[in-house]
Amino acid sequence: MNFKTTYVLFGLLIAVLVVFLVVQLAGRKGPDTATYVFPSLHTKTASIKPKDIDTVEIELHRPESEKMVFVRTEQGWRLREPNVRADAGQLDQLVRQVMDAQIDEKAEVTSNQEQFGLKPPAAVVTLVQKGGEARWTLNVGTVGSGFDALAFVNSSERPNEVLAVRRGDLSALLKGRDAAGAEGQRVFKTLNDYRARDLLAQHAFDIQYVRLQGKPGEVILKKPGTENRWVFEKPDYGEADYSGDPGRDDSPQGVQGLLANLANLKVESPQDFVTVTDDARELAKYGLDKDNPERMRIEVKTQDTLSSGEEKKPPVTSVLLVGKKVDDKEDKYYAALDEGEKYPKAVVKIAGRLRDQIYQLLQNPNPLRSRDLVTLETGQVDKIDWIEVNNGSETFQLQKTGAGSWDLIDKTGKVRKADGNVVERLLDVVKERRQIRDYPEESKTDAELGLDRPSAVVSFWVESQKKEPEKKEADKKSDEKKEADKKEPEKKDAKDAKAADKDVTKEEKKAPAKPEGPPTVRLVFGKKDKDIVYVLREMGKDKLRAAVAEALLTKVTQDKLAYLDRRLPDFPKDKVVKLTLLRDGQTYEIQKEEKDGKVAWKFQRPEALAGRTAEEAKVKRILDDLAAMYADKLLAENVSASDLERYGLKAPPLKVTLTVKQDDKTEERVYEFGKEADDKSGRLHARTSERDWIFLVGAHLTAPLKEELADTTVFTFEGNKVKAVQMAGWAKVIGSPWKFDLERKAKGSWTVKTPENYKLDEGKVEKLVEALSKLKAMKFVAHKSGAKPEHGLKVSEGALEIQVTVEGEKEPYLLTVGALSTADKGYYATSNKLPGDVFLLPEAMFAEILKGPVYFAASTAGK
Repeated sequence: MNFKTTYVLFGLLIAVLVVFLVVQLAGRKGPDTATYVFPSLHTKTASIKPKDIDTVEIELHRPESEKMVFVRTEQGWRLREPNVRADAGQLDQLVRQVMDAQIDEKAEVTSNQEQFGLKPPAAVVTLVQKGGEARWTLNVGTVGSGFDALAFVNSSERPNEVLAVRRGDLSALLKGRDAAGAEGQRVFKTLNDYRARDLLAQHAFDIQYVRLQGKPGEVILKKPGTENRWVFEKPDYGEADYSGDPGRDDSPQGVQGLLANLANLKVESPQDFVTVTDDARELAKYGLDKDNPERMRIEVKTQDTLSSGEEKKPPVTSVLLVGKKVDDKEDKYYAALDEGEKYPKAVVKIAGRLRDQIYQLLQNPNPLRSRDLVTLETGQVDKIDWIEVNNGSETFQLQKTGAGSWDLIDKTGKVRKADGNVVERLLDVVKERRQIRDYPEESKTDAELGLDRPSAVVSFWVESQKKEPEKKEADKKSDEKKEADKKEPEKKDAKDAKAADKDVTKEEKKAPAKPEGPPTVRLVFGKKDKDIVYVLREMGKDKLRAAVAEALLTKVTQDKLAYLDRRLPDFPKDKVVKLTLLRDGQTYEIQKEEKDGKVAWKFQRPEALAGRTAEEAKVKRILDDLAAMYADKLLAENVSASDLERYGLKAPPLKVTLTVKQDDKTEERVYEFGKEADDKSGRLHARTSERDWIFLVGAHLTAPLKEELADTTVFTFEGNKVKAVQMAGWAKVIGSPWKFDLERKAKGSWTVKTPENYKLDEGKVEKLVEALSKLKAMKFVAHKSGAKPEHGLKVSEGALEIQVTVEGEKEPYLLTVGALSTADKGYYATSNKLPGDVFLLPEAMFAEILKGPVYFAASTAGK
């Protein structure tokens, strides 16, 4: 398809859509006003909206007569007589339902108004426009029951007709659907059904201010902003706890719970409306004296948070007086809204459980106090850049130098790199929420709480570091020129340059000045009491005394060593040319040799191992571990002789010296390991020549140093080239040495030359050959000193000798397997390839073979 065809089809599609739209608009009709009970309210020119109705009159004639007049005020709908608040939601709904009532055209009706209860009507609803300019009257007759029931009506605009509407379309006027309108039965809502049941607030989130007053005292809480942040105005407790602690049994849970209870203080049923009166004597009967209610006075200020712009309503103050308990049978209290002298007091009943929960907070507001020790915003916490710690024995500073990077400055002014992770854990003191366990009694003095002689003090500064103003580009160039002029004209040689670089890297940082102003947060820790510790928090002029978990004190009383960066200097592993190990009084020295691009580690000492090859993988693991060595915990610095004695490092049982050769320069790095830690964690005390510290390291670090370092390979040959196997032994099993002489014809095919007529399990021989072709020792027992009697390596005394002949090899491979070392779970053995050495081979490898020559018999195959 070409572009021209595409454009044509696209144009046709647009034309079709335009024609469809024109047809739709031409066929659209205006509203069918004939279907409405009040047609005039639904014409094209109709401009009356529900908000334009400011009076609603309801006259009930059956089963009893009653008239209600509701008027719209700035504070909402009210009943004219008695002058009490009305349920705005129901009145607004009633206005909308009457204005929008539609006829059910499927209903069968006649013009006989008496037949449908409209002459006279059972109820009359009149809507009055603001200023009385217009009125609309709805007459209601018979009302059916059930979901699909009908109500029969007429109106001031259709007075001579009988109109059927759905019962549900007039729900704001009617009681429940089951009311059928029988004699004496109420169908229509009465005065109490329309009275406002909410007393203080429709929604908890609208409440901005709470004041509780009673015989125990007074509590005032206010919301200073738009966030869910509340503070105490009285008592002077500072921050309040908004969300509460779901783990506590105290109720309500935080300010949020209090607000929910205040919003839930409602008249639960129409029967709970008691009376409306201005008579002081009658109010006193209910314990509702305006100036001295028996239980308490509750004042709240609400702001309609759902409205905005021009519709935003001003704050509303509501006062609820709570009086006597109704009686012992009913858990309810008398209450009345105090709306000022202009309005009478409506006495109602409220739920006792809610009243009690609110009253408890008036008696003891502590459950509403903030449980946050520090109330810095998250952004401020991230800007903390200076910390001073006094742990009771020393004082030191921590300065932020970058994201997650800190320096430690001790009392001498020495600056060293700090462990950022440990500092972050200290910052949890100001980050973590809900750290306060309780509050001490107000009567307690600082001396009684130990705050006059603190056990620790930690202070935090936010953005204390002075920043240099940004220089202009011209200033930068001027500075660069000045620096260039200062430089010496002559060039230094490379050797001098390197020496200078080294001097710069070793130069200590200059200690920065402590911030001049007071700390943003200061925490003073006092006495311990069981599992808590008292603390004084100072934030500017605000002071707070609280009790926190003892663990918090433990966190801030760590010494400065806990904050130092515990990383140890690494080294270029490929530049290590010698490893010297002192272990159990024996010195092992291994030299690195390189030939034809291949690396080998050769023993220089002890003499018995001289010239032997060390196992490269184990040497590599040692170097890797030492290069990455990390101090688990620092125990001492500026190490003294008594420290060395205490931690088993005066004569360390394990010591490693690495010789590093780089840039034609050789240096040694020493690592010493002493006693095991007292905590039974398996960690060892250690020190290194690169740091004047004593510290703990994990036991895994020293495990490779205790292993056999010599290459444990006993045999290496090609198994498929084996030509013959001779075995001799089992003297203890059968009384005298037994001999096998086996010759291989092909892989898996063997001939028994001795003894004759022996039925051989050829698979087991193949398995033995395969194992011997890559045989490794568990460890060496002796080097070059030969076997001892306890090794049991004489064939006449029960040892097994195995000789393997390999094609192309000058001499056979000879292995002798002797006694079992139960402690090591291995057999002592010797080999002609490792003359004079005694080593151990795995017990599992030879246990079955040493039980007797029957192991190789065909009859035992598969067992």
